[in-house]
Amino acid sequence: MKQDMKEQLLTKRPIDLLFQLSIPAVIGMIVIGLYPLMDGIFAGNIIGQTAMTARGVAMPLTFFNRYLHL
Repeated sequence: MKQDMKEQLLTKRPIDLLFQLSIPAVIGMIVIGLYPLMDGIFAGNIIGQTAMTARGVAMPLTFFNRYLHL
């Protein structure tokens, strides 16, 4: 498998490789992007309005902390 990937990297067009290798990353980013949506559905429907307020306050702080430590 390792040899096959090396062969593909040396023989295929770069644009084809770009699309082939970026698909898993795009799918991962979509899944990660769905986490806040699912948190909102869970907090809004099950826990209530107070949980949505707390989530609204905590989410920007979480994003700031995440991108500060990249």
